[in-house]
Formats: sequence, C-alpha cells, structure tokens
Amino acid sequence: MKRQFNSIILRFGTSLIMFGLLANALVLRAQQFVTTVSGGPGVPGGSGFGIVINGQDVGTALLKTCDLDKDGKVTRAELNEVILAYFKLWDSDTNGILTSDELSAGLKQLFPPPPPGGLRGMHLVNGVAVEVAPGKLPTPDGQIAKHLLAGADADKDGALTFQEVSSFLLDKCFSQWDHDGNGALDAEELEAAFGQLAKLD
Repeated sequence: MKRQFNSIILRFGTSLIMFGLLANALVLRAQQFVTTVSGGPGVPGGSGFGIVINGQDVGTALLKTCDLDKDGKVTRAELNEVILAYFKLWDSDTNGILTSDELSAGLKQLFPPPPPGGLRGMHLVNGVAVEVAPGKLPTPDGQIAKHLLAGADADKDGALTFQEVSSFLLDKCFSQWDHDGNGALDAEELEAAFGQLAKLD
C-alpha cells in the first residue's frame, strides 16, 4: 500500500507540492481574501468565499493542481487521482478513514488562515455592506470540512472513506459543476465548485 501511495505522489507530486506552496506561501501575501455572506465579488452563485491570491483566483490555482496532463481542463479521472492522493496524505493513521480532525488538519494545510488584516468579511444588510470582525468569520477550510462531512458521509459515522468522498465529489457534484457538459472542469467551473463547497450557512 505504501509503494502504491509513493507512486501516486511521484506521478504528480510536483502539482501537489506546487499547490501546497501556493496555498501556504501565497496566502501569506494575499492581496485580497474576501468573505461575503450574500453575494459579492469573487463568489460565484451567491454567498461563500471569494479568494484572490496575488491576482490569481482559486479556480486557476485548483486547475494548476488537478490538471495532471496540463491540457487546461480537469477530467473525472484526474480529479479522482488527486482526491486519492490527498486522502492518503491526510489519513495520518493509515486506517483508510478520514476523521473530521484529519480532514480539518489537511484542509487547513491547503487553506491556512490569512495574515492579520488579510481576511475581510462583509455582511450585506438591506443591500449595504457591513464589515464583520475577523474573529467572527468562518474559514474556507472549516466550511469545506463541514460540507464534505455532511454530503459525503453516507453511513453518518462522522468519518469519510475514500469511496464516500469519491462518490460524493465525482458522482454527485462533478456533473453539477460541469456547466458546459463537456466532461471536464475549467478554472471558472472549479472556482464555482470551491464556492459551493466553501459556502456560508
């Protein structure tokens, strides 16, 4: 099992490392990291997180990570490989199950808290933007963990198997995200997918 995991990491380890560095290093120098509650810039389809890191939106960052053959789109097979690699990476006790703690820790590595002053929250009240204190804002990693557990945990045991995650993201969500129906996701569709998974409640 360890040999198989190593071959997966080697196969597209550069993409994983690049995205990890992008998420960890570039967020520290984020030009804009905006949270809105009821629509706003960078939030496809309504409320959620809109992230721009040094001029690059999260959809472009996800495309660079998941587009293993670098053809400008992410297929189901590519997304499945990336999901498997991250699942194994985050499964710290290698028992084939992601607990909520393991999932949260893994997502925090991808979406660490922005630096002081880097997170701005806006709540729309009667069409007027009102700033929300940074300490009272949910984070993208927390929202994604919550929505993954709610949607993918088919047996409701509070943990996720690879099959549950793969079924949820590929069988249930992929076709919803594939707006043009071409069987692959582009940067805009990936940004909308992120917005859906990180949406605020």
